[in-house]
Amino acid sequence: MKKILLIIFLFSLIFILTPSKIKALSCISPPSIEEWFEYTDAIVIAKVEEIKEGSSRYNDVILNISKSYKGVNEKTITMKEMADWGTSAVGEEYLLYLQKTEDAWVNASCYSMLAKHADVELKFLENKQEIKLHERNKDVASFMYFIVFFVVVGILILCFKLIRKYKK
Repeated sequence: MKKILLIIFLFSLIFILTPSKIKALSCISPPSIEEWFEYTDAIVIAKVEEIKEGSSRYNDVILNISKSYKGVNEKTITMKEMADWGTSAVGEEYLLYLQKTEDAWVNASCYSMLAKHADVELKFLENKQEIKLHERNKDVASFMYFIVFFVVVGILILCFKLIRKYKK
């Protein structure tokens, strides 16, 4: 009887101490670069500038894009990376395969790699046309200066007309 109670106690202890939430990452062998080129929304070489702790599931990774072969035309983007499994390190340059969601770029964590270790992939990408990159913030700032300029000129013209009207 004591043995049965001991066995029941041990099994109970095992069930109580077993974690209720287990996180796992399943990375099958990666597709070829040719398959990635067809499958992903973006392929870039980028340097990690900053990693901001985001939601409980993802971190925001600020990337400075040096080359884009598909999908990205801005010099700086923010990428979502799984907080638990993210491999990005500030200051490192990576070859990244990105997927576009409604509001963000998301990294396929299993398959990003340091650019210095991506010889085969970079050789394939040499034959692809690079996308010209631009600064989104500068374009927006230029447009805002343009609008402000015309608003100020409009106000000055309106003031000038009002002053002339009241002088008569």
